[in-house]
Amino acid sequence: MIARGAVERVRHAPSPDAGPFAAVALGLCRLGLFPIPLGGEDGKRPLIARFTKICKPSLSTVERWIDRWPRANIGIVTGAVSGFVVIDIDSDDPAVWAQVIKRFGDTPLKIQTPSGGLHLYYHWNDERNRNLRPELPVDIKGTGGQVVVSPSVRLTGPYAGSKLGHGMM
Repeated sequence: MIARGAVERVRHAPSPDAGPFAAVALGLCRLGLFPIPLGGEDGKRPLIARFTKICKPSLSTVERWIDRWPRANIGIVTGAVSGFVVIDIDSDDPAVWAQVIKRFGDTPLKIQTPSGGLHLYYHWNDERNRNLRPELPVDIKGTGGQVVVSPSVRLTGPYAGSKLGHGMM
């Protein structure tokens, strides 16, 4: 006799040709994060309408999303719902990185983006989305935001085919 949970795990085990969302969304959900499927021309647009207005999804909801969008890229909703904020640096200049780290503090979780930028992950502390331009090429991804995460693949532009969040520093 097979336990019901075991059947569900087998049913949603990623296939070899699974997209990024199908491959890792259930694991991220089990870690307490809020994964969302991403699509659109660039592979970065949330496929869930009003994702900032809904509660964190259950495993069964994520399974339905996998069935609906098996090839989608994956993002994580930032802010209170997932418990972290991301400082998104849109520059490949190490001097800019150092300036941002000096301003916000160091973090052990730094992920390089395909364009050479950097995502710095921190514990959420009431931050909301905002950008710091023109002062710095930086977006703060807090409550109301989302970030694209590995193993998502950039679909268009000069970095098409590159994995998003491909390198931990």
